[in-house]
Amino acid sequence: MSNPDHNTPPNLRRDGARHAGPLVGMALVVLFGVGLILYWLAEETASAPDVVPAVDVTAPPGSESGGSDGGTTAPPAPETVPPAPAD
Repeated sequence: MSNPDHNTPPNLRRDGARHAGPLVGMALVVLFGVGLILYWLAEETASAPDVVPAVDVTAPPGSESGGSDGGTTAPPAPETVPPAPAD
């Protein structure tokens, strides 16, 4: 708000007192909105389905158990194929 009389300085104390109510009201609305968003996020998190992928801990077919290395065996080494000759 501009000062209607340009020859006198603005009275900041009076203007601050006049605007205190609306400023407090706006701050309360902002706090209410942030609280509402946080509540909504908490509800969405609490009501979300528990989707946990099932882990299959059984040994694959053909694996041996109880070897000399404590039951773990290394997979077979892949076969190496020599590169084809360039023409």
